[in-house]
Amino acid sequence: MLSSLTRSLPLYYISMFCFFTAFNMFFVPLPIFYSSLGVPENQIFVLFLALSLTSTIFYPRVGRWSERIRERRLIYVAGTARIAIFSLIGLFGSVVGTIAAKTGIFAVGMAILGLTWALFWVSSSSILPKLSDPAKLGQAQGMLNAVIGVAIVAGSLLGGIASYSFSYTVNFLLAASMTVLGLSVLTRVDY
Repeated sequence: MLSSLTRSLPLYYISMFCFFTAFNMFFVPLPIFYSSLGVPENQIFVLFLALSLTSTIFYPRVGRWSERIRERRLIYVAGTARIAIFSLIGLFGSVVGTIAAKTGIFAVGMAILGLTWALFWVSSSSILPKLSDPAKLGQAQGMLNAVIGVAIVAGSLLGGIASYSFSYTVNFLLAASMTVLGLSVLTRVDY
């Protein structure tokens, strides 16, 4: 049975590559996008603080949720929410009027993204041991770290190029599309 499960490991790595590429495509140019809309630097800091605090607050809860709800379901919820937020920030970010209104909308979006990070990371981390030979779990984790590292570089590079060459909106929509791809690959992972 374990050998059939480990065949899903490459698909898991591909899905993680897609997710981390998407997340970096979105987050790396995000502070510059906020700044281009006139959001002051101190408010940009508060926006990212909202993201981090929300993740931190929800980690223990998500751990309990993942015991009751399958990990894949939590990842789908997180991924779907991220697709929506990536798209909405890209589409409506430059349309909303005042800086105060933008900052309020962005704060809600960043808090939701913080929750989705907790949902995503706890759930996706729980899948790896189910796909790996227990004796080779360290190697599997090392491979995951390498995949994530490459995805961070790829996403950062692609996000910068797409934002500069086209627009932030195009980049954010591409990040949303990459998240869709990650979710579709994850559906093929059996564990």
